[in-house]
Formats: sequence, structure tokens, C-alpha cells
Amino acid sequence: YHVDLIYWRDYSSESHDDLYDDTADRERVVSSGVRRILGPYDNQNLSDSHVHTFVGNYWGMVYWLWPHIEFLEALIDFVEFVTTQSNGKTIMIAAVDDAGVSSRLLIGGCVNASKSVEDIEQFVVQSRPLKLLGSDGADMQQEDLVQFDVKKEFIDEKFQYANVLLHQEMYLYTLSNLIVAINEKAAKFVSKLVPAIPTQKLSYVSPVQPPSRINNLKTKAFSERSDYIFFGYNNYANNMGMEWFVKNVLSKIVPSSDFILSCETFHNKNCVSKKPNKAVCHGALSDEELESLIKRMRVAINPVLEPSGVATKTCRAMALQTPVVVSVLDGTFTNKRISTGGKRCSEKDKHCMASEINNLLTNERDWNEAAAAAPKFVSKNFGSGRYMRDWVSILEKVQVEQRKIQIVLDGNAKFNGESMEAQNWHIAKMLSESTSKSVSSDGQEHELQFDVSVIGSVLEPPIQGVKLAKPVKMLNNEGEFVSISPFPTGYQANMVIRQKWPPNNDIIPITICSFGCHVAQILPWEFGFLPLIWMAHLLDNIDWLWAPSEYNRDIYTRSGYPFDRTALLPAGVDCASLLSDGKSARENRSSNASKSNISTDLDTVTFIFSGGFLPRKGVDILLEEWHGVFCSFEDSFVKEAYIKSNAKLIVHTSYELGYSKAEVDKMKEYIDSCDGKIEWKRNVWMERTEYIQMIKRSDIYLAPFRSEGFGLPIVEALALGLKSIVSVGGTAADDYMNADVGQTDHWNREMTQLTYPIQATEDLCKHPPCFGEKLCVFSPCKNMRCACEKLVETPLWFEPSRTDLQKQMKKAYNDVLEEREMNTKNSPYMTKTIDDLIVKQFCW
Repeated sequence: YHVDLIYWRDYSSESHDDLYDDTADRERVVSSGVRRILGPYDNQNLSDSHVHTFVGNYWGMVYWLWPHIEFLEALIDFVEFVTTQSNGKTIMIAAVDDAGVSSRLLIGGCVNASKSVEDIEQFVVQSRPLKLLGSDGADMQQEDLVQFDVKKEFIDEKFQYANVLLHQEMYLYTLSNLIVAINEKAAKFVSKLVPAIPTQKLSYVSPVQPPSRINNLKTKAFSERSDYIFFGYNNYANNMGMEWFVKNVLSKIVPSSDFILSCETFHNKNCVSKKPNKAVCHGALSDEELESLIKRMRVAINPVLEPSGVATKTCRAMALQTPVVVSVLDGTFTNKRISTGGKRCSEKDKHCMASEINNLLTNERDWNEAAAAAPKFVSKNFGSGRYMRDWVSILEKVQVEQRKIQIVLDGNAKFNGESMEAQNWHIAKMLSESTSKSVSSDGQEHELQFDVSVIGSVLEPPIQGVKLAKPVKMLNNEGEFVSISPFPTGYQANMVIRQKWPPNNDIIPITICSFGCHVAQILPWEFGFLPLIWMAHLLDNIDWLWAPSEYNRDIYTRSGYPFDRTALLPAGVDCASLLSDGKSARENRSSNASKSNISTDLDTVTFIFSGGFLPRKGVDILLEEWHGVFCSFEDSFVKEAYIKSNAKLIVHTSYELGYSKAEVDKMKEYIDSCDGKIEWKRNVWMERTEYIQMIKRSDIYLAPFRSEGFGLPIVEALALGLKSIVSVGGTAADDYMNADVGQTDHWNREMTQLTYPIQATEDLCKHPPCFGEKLCVFSPCKNMRCACEKLVETPLWFEPSRTDLQKQMKKAYNDVLEEREMNTKNSPYMTKTIDDLIVKQFCW
């Protein structure tokens, strides 16, 4: 799980530790993977912080309750702010430290020793929420407190503080979706306090070492140790415990061992410098120094006088093979969770405390047994592995139930847009309506939805549930425009899918796609090898390349991209809009023929091409060869066709690049000499419906291309039932033409009616936009010439067989006439629905 933001507690002002370095502590946290730190939160003005602008878009927030009103008030402000910003969508998880709510601990410190922990818990639960002590209701409150045996010195001050604290905590709980308690005892207490909110138990983690290191730790033997230690922060609870210990127990300990008080300077009266029993006070120590000191101790103590949660000091000592002597208020142990390495005494039992400490200081056999058991107890109950598994399990449960998979599409999305824009629109729509299966750690299968966002300037028409995030740029300190995240703070995608021209192979900003996020690039390409300048970026910044065709996938791998990071993802066809009237092209024509006894227009066999006016599309090839077959008198077939005047060619072209003026003039000659049978729709951009109707009025799609990344218009023509004459033999069309050239005997009857493959041979590209090892199709373009880039190797494309093309045009022409004749004799030829076609697999 990726942690994006930590709301920082002002520990530097709270702590009196001279060695504490706030800057180093922040660096430590950031180095563990946290992207940013905000705070300190006790003096952060939320309204003035630009970091908070969109903070409500986080999936979840975990907040730890800390027993200081000034921190809780700031935390409440922050939790309320995030809840408001997210409209309640951010999952709020309240984590309870120590043995329960902090007010329970404070109230426990306010009562006389005759009250048990259970009594304190019951009082807190039954009194929720306590009225604030003050003028109104003071008499009633006073009576309650007297009955509960609250110490008189705490009634006006300490108990009021605990009372306010409970109000704050109770309110925070009402803002929570889940409460996570540090141990079973705390979980049970909190579940009584706020039964309406789910509570999960969390294993405590020892802040010392992971189990692997504990088990391999080299420590000193009994003979190399001598003294006993208490270490902890200089706070009220520790000072009270130490004051009682020095006064009541210290003199009863064997004089051969000194008592070491470490980490923080305790009250001076706790530091006894005279023999026979000496208490030595250390100043603050670094972690390394403290660890070294603990490993020289025979015993560590924690005579805590207030209810405590799992004690860091206790776990730390035991992990370092130092046995402990504690009071029963130390929550590290329970009646079920016990260890030979930890000796327990009743609260303020000075005889038990002295006896257990002396035994471990002087009895080597008992000490060895306790020292061996101590680290095993910590590993079993408080290891970091168990703690991590608990958190993962808890978060996974919430996440599986409520999470959506965040998908970002990098590129414009437009239903009637150019090829890539249209593909992006359909991808966004398809994902927004899809679900995925996920299996949690408990083996349960869950259904996950996709949450889709488009980074681009266009999402047209809008798609329900899909968000448009327009790119944002700002000036940096160097005066350059740089891209920044268009998403709210905290947004993290699970996956980014890129598809646009020119392709963007730069690294995805960490503010969009960080740890655990993957990037896929859909990259159609037509010239044998990828640009050399792209390769380093593709290898470093893109996790997968998705190929529209096997031909493209081969280009990736021959260019040096790893095969196991590629996948085949054919372009999709909008079959719904193609067949919006429920009829294919030939069903349309057949229906009209039966009604009109085949008019002159229906006698025409219409060939069509639609696409860019580009050399790789083979526009020059199709014009020259169609002219040779249908516009000359060299053979009887052509003469008959010409006399009938029933062959027509529509050439629909849009963008232009690569043909010289001389080549264009030659193509115009072919058109002009064909007696009006060739119609050139040049530089014509059509609406989707107009384009579909044009294709439906045609019979044969002509695509003798030199290279295609996929060939979407060809697949659409096949889906509409047009016969299609297409280059194969290693090209992208091999994926859907479904036959080798000349091998017609194994085709089924339906397929022979549509596919007319022509053999093509891969060769060096020697025609513009190819110039030696360079390819000139890149931005910027000016005066029909674009910027050039060197490919990994010399550009390649295909040269289709002119002989095959001529034969297949004649065959397709005759097949159309034969099928029409069969239809007029009420012996319908086999028509195909979309369900019969191989191209069905490409439908969205």
C-alpha cells in the first residue's frame, strides 16, 4: 500500500530529547517511500495551505489518537476537512494506541488504587460522553466522581482534562469507518465504547528489530552483564513510577548492581549517587547507544502505576535478550500471553518487585532461562511480519469491498475522432462498464469496478462515470513550462494506458502513477523498426507495449524491446454503429434489388478505398492497377467491363504526405482517362454516419497497402460484408484475412465471399517518407515534409504483388455479378451476419 502523505506531529517541540533531529526523522520517513510530509499539524492553518486544496481525493486515511488535546483538536479539524472534501468517500480508519482510548489511561491515573482496570473501563463506557466539568452540573459530576473514588487533587484539573479528551475522541470515532486497536484488550474496550463502528484487532509491532534479526542477535552472557535499567521518556507516568520505585524498592536490591535510568533525564530526586544502592541517570542516548547499554544489563524494569498498552520499553529489552520485571499494568503481558522472560508483580508490590529483580541479578540459571525465552516471546507476539500482515489484511478487506481500480487514459477520446481518439473513447466506455474479479487473502472472490479518467483536451461525447482531466502546465523556477498533475492531491492510478500521436514515452509523473502503478503504451507502427530515439524511454518508462497486430509485436521485439513485456491488443471495431440499421452492405443492396428489379445503379460494381493519401497506403498502386484492369481495351475482360460501364472506383483520402507532384499528376492522369469511373474524394473529412453509408453502398474494399499497423477500415469493411482485397504475407492483415494466397480449397464457403488476399514481400522502404536510415513522419511538419528520425535499422515496408492484385480484382468483380444473378433467381447466395465473421472478435 502506497503512503502518499503523512500529517506530521510536532514531536520536536513536544520532546525534550536533545538528540532528536526532526529533519533527519522526516528524511527517514521519506526514504521509506512516503511522497510528502505536511505539518506539524498542531500549528498548521488548513485554510492557508495550498497542499490541502484537493486532499479529499485520498482512498483512505489512518489517524492515530494521541493523548493531548492540542493535537486532537488539530486532528479533528483535518479529519473533518478531508471528509468534507471527499464527500465522505475517503475511508477513515482510527487507530487506537496503548490499551484503549487515551482518556481511559488518564482517568485511570485519577482514581485511587482500589479501582481495577475493569472498573475504570466500565466507568468510561457507562459515562460516555461525560459532561464537561464546570459550573452547570458540577454538583452532579462531583457526586459521580466521589462515588468513583477519584483523587481529590485531580477533580478540578486532571479529570477535567481526561473528560474533555474523551469528548474529542468520541467525536473522532463518529467520523470513522473502522477502528483499529493495538491489541485484543483495547479492541474489546473500544467495541464497548462505540459498538456501532467495526473494530479490528492489530498485533503490536516491536519497534526494535524484525524477528529475523532478533533470532540471530549476538548478545552478552550473564557474566558480561551486571546492572538493571529503566528507560523511557520523561513523562508523568514514568516519573511517578520511578519516584515510587526509588522510594520503596531501590534499597532492597542487591548493592552489587547499579540502577540505570536512561534515555531522558528524570527528576533529580530519582538519581541516587550514594552507595550501597546507586541510581545512575543518563542523558538522552541514540538508538545505537541505547541498544548497547541494554545488552549490558541483566534486567530491565517497568513498575508502571497506570494502565498501559504494550510497552515499547518492555519489548525492546526482551528483543535484546534482557529479561524484564514489570507491574501487571504493563499491557505487554496478559493472563494468556505470558513468558518466562517477563516477571509480573501486582501494582505497587515492592516485595515482589525486589525479589524478582534480585533473583535475575544473582541466579545465573534462572537468568539464562529467562533471557532465552524473552526474544522468542517478542518474535511470536509482536514481530513486524505479523503486524504487517494484520494491516494488509485489514486494509485489503476494506479495499476489496469499496475500492475501484483507477485507470488513466493518456490521450484525447472522441467518438467521431481520428483513429486513436476514437479507440480511446471506446476503451474508456468499455472499461467504465466493465468489472474485474479479485481474490482476497481469505480466498473470497470480489467484483471490482474500474474508475476511468482521460487526460486530454477532449472527451466527446461525455461518458457516464468517466472524468476528463485536462493537462495543466506551469512555469518552473527556470522559466520553463512543465506538466503538473491535473488530478486532486493524493490521486494515484493503478494503471495508465497511453495512446496518442505523437506518442509520449516520457516518465509518468509520480503524482499520477507511483508505487504499484503500471504504464502500458498502445503503439501502432508501420515501418519495420521503431525510432532509435524512443527505445531508452520505452524501456525505462513503459511497463508494457501493446501491439494492435502480430506484425507490430514483431517490430517491437526486433527493435530490442523484451517480448515478455509485449502483448497483442487488436484495435476495436464499433460494430454497433456500423450495423445500426441491422443490415450489412450486401443485405442492404439485396433488399433494394428485390424491390426495384435491379436498377442501373445496382448494376454497378463499386470498389472503394478510404484512408490517408500516403505511399504506405498504396494509393498509387491501386489507381494504376485498377486503371489497367477496368479502363483499357487490352483484353476481352477489360473491354467487356468497360462497355458495360458497371465498374466504379471511389478513392476517399484525407491527410496527405509523401507523394511528389509528379506522382500526383500521374495519378490524376489515370483518373481523367477512365471516363468518369474513378471518383476521387480528396481531402474530404466525413462524419461517422456519412462514412458508413459510403462504405455500405460499395461492394469491394481495395487495400493493396505497403504497410499498416492494423488496418481498421479494412476490418470495418469486412464487418459490413464487403469483399476485401488486402496485402498479406507478414503484414498486419494476416491477423484477420484468415487465408494464405492461392490456398482457397480450405476456405469455408462464407469466407471465400469476402477475403481476397494478395501476396506482399517485405523490402527496404526507399520512397519518401523514408530517406536512407531515417523516417520523416514526425512533428513538426511543414510544406509536406516532416521532421526525421533514425530508426533502429533501415525502414522496411511491403511491396504487394501487382499480378495478384489484378487477378483478385477480376475475381472479386465476377463474384459480385455472379452472386447478384443468383439472388435475382430467388436462389440467395450465402449471406453473412456479423456472428459468422472472423472480424466479430474485434467488435467492442
